[in-house]
Amino acid sequence: MGWSQADEGGYRTSLRLGRAICVTSIIVLLLRTNAVTSQIPVEGPRTVRIINATNDSLTISWSFSSPSNLFNLSTFTITAVPITSYTSNPVTVESSVGSQQRSFVLLGLSPATSYNISVWAIDIEGNVTEKSYLSAWTRLGDLPVPPNPAVEEMFQDGKKVLVVTINPPTEFHGPITKYRVVVMEQDSLMRFDPDKLVNFAEADRDGLPYYIAGDLKPLQKPLLFIVGSNSSSNPPLAEEQKYDIIVGVISELNGETKSVFSVPSREPASAGLGRANVGASRYLNAEDETDLALRRRDAVLVFILSVAIGVLGFLLVAAFILYFILRQQYASKRRSDELILKIHDHDSESGYFGVNGKLHLEEGADLNGFYSRLCDLYWQIPRPQLHISDIVLGQGMFGLVRVGKILRNGEEISAQIQRCGAHFALSDRERRVLLAELETVVQVGKHPNVVEFIGGCEEGDALWMAVEHPNNPLRGVLLASRQQTENRISSIPEYRLMEIAISLADGMKHLAHRGVCHGCLSTRSVMVHLPEMTPKISNFSISRYTPLGKKLDYTRWTAPEAMRRRVTQKTDVWSFGVLLWELFTFAGTPYVDLKSNEVQARITKGHRLPQPRGVNTSLFQQMLNCWEMDPDERPSFEFLARELRTVASEDPLRFPQQIKYIYDKFDPLADES
Repeated sequence: MGWSQADEGGYRTSLRLGRAICVTSIIVLLLRTNAVTSQIPVEGPRTVRIINATNDSLTISWSFSSPSNLFNLSTFTITAVPITSYTSNPVTVESSVGSQQRSFVLLGLSPATSYNISVWAIDIEGNVTEKSYLSAWTRLGDLPVPPNPAVEEMFQDGKKVLVVTINPPTEFHGPITKYRVVVMEQDSLMRFDPDKLVNFAEADRDGLPYYIAGDLKPLQKPLLFIVGSNSSSNPPLAEEQKYDIIVGVISELNGETKSVFSVPSREPASAGLGRANVGASRYLNAEDETDLALRRRDAVLVFILSVAIGVLGFLLVAAFILYFILRQQYASKRRSDELILKIHDHDSESGYFGVNGKLHLEEGADLNGFYSRLCDLYWQIPRPQLHISDIVLGQGMFGLVRVGKILRNGEEISAQIQRCGAHFALSDRERRVLLAELETVVQVGKHPNVVEFIGGCEEGDALWMAVEHPNNPLRGVLLASRQQTENRISSIPEYRLMEIAISLADGMKHLAHRGVCHGCLSTRSVMVHLPEMTPKISNFSISRYTPLGKKLDYTRWTAPEAMRRRVTQKTDVWSFGVLLWELFTFAGTPYVDLKSNEVQARITKGHRLPQPRGVNTSLFQQMLNCWEMDPDERPSFEFLARELRTVASEDPLRFPQQIKYIYDKFDPLADES
């Protein structure tokens, strides 16, 4: 039977319909496949790790390979969320960086905090990869000074004891591992040094006026400790001696240990005999009433006899003192004339006082007269213009150093404020040391690259000394600049680094011209005034202090002859060369692969720091010149300042432009022992 025309038309229609259905099915299948493919998660950054941690930052690095041409990488996002913290109200931080970056410094974190770090990538269409996770701790923060303990004098079995009640600090940037009770003789002139703390037997052997009486666990309730309980480490107290009780707080976290101690009060520990006996009934054995009355009678007799002997002894001593005063009075008047005050007129260009002059203090000179003349050379700060905070930076030469501000000519100046006893309350030896240091900072005067001695303020029995303090250490600024953006390895341009180097040479030249040897020059000793990036040399004379709970070690920056206590300006030149190496490695640690006690032996054998990447030969040669073994072969700071300006014209810094730049290692504990 043959095909009709109608049959043929129907067949063709069916064929077209079948083809359309087939094409539609294929399109639907492709769309479904693409949808399923788009839902497959893209692998996130890999090998995420921590390369450095401080008390307020974590430096992380990662690797990333784009999974396909469909994922066009735009940015990375990094978050840090606190998990566990020993700081109240720990902060959460989130940042984004460019597609070329593979490391980042998370700043502004809370100290002593465990963070959950998340890193993920985002493409230009807003699609995100899987998140990569890592947990890490920040280091212990700067520990606040604990409050002074409550101390009550009592008698136990007829012997004097001190009952110490420890007041836990309300805010502490780390776990409290234990409390340490230290006993110090109140009339001692020796300054309390936590680094020299030992038990009673060793302190007695070494002639130290303070010792460790014992430790308390923080969970112990109540936090009471009895000083003088007659144990080997806590011997009986001398009844005629008065004591200060110092409480230390020890914090340990992830192998790091810090300690901080309360400030010695220098006030009598006893609140009175009557109060002491009331307290004894609460804590100690009760005394028989008759026995107590006999003890009181004996105490009165001993007191009367002691007073009589004391008065006679005082009169005898006073007679001898009066004799020597009268004998030396005439000689003192003559010697006071030998007090030479050579202060040149105010230099209108430099703004210095006493630029070429010196205050010469002869033996036997009138110290009060010398101090009076010295006070005329620096600003006497009115007390209302001096603001002192409770934040303690560390221990200075004469006392604690605190953060403060000075109001001068309507301008508020950040300062470090050191407390010293008033000059009239010091011994002759201590007064001479104070006058010598004041003379030093007065002679230094003003220089744009040296911290300024602002002035002093006398208040009662205290002398407050204020020094300019831009609170941005050069080391921290360099570490924070380790950010690879736009094919650069640092946020600080090369020309700015050379400006810093030249400015520091100018500052050291200024100190050298005024006869000042720094002795501890490093990036830790340089402050930076932001945002101008003006470096200022600090940590010398009155501006020097040691952070509480730390003992600094400058072996890696120290010239060989200085280890034998032969310190000169050429010693500072050696340290300046190491500082330049730190500057051009963005705070790399010198000799990071060596222990501190190995460095000097290697230097003596000719070992030197390597040429930093990106530093040309002419600039590195200036650094090598600073490291000559013979101090006389080293250049002066005047020569260095001139040569660095010459080298700067050669474009001496050309750091590599690469994505995965590996910075020189930084060890935050390298200058701590």
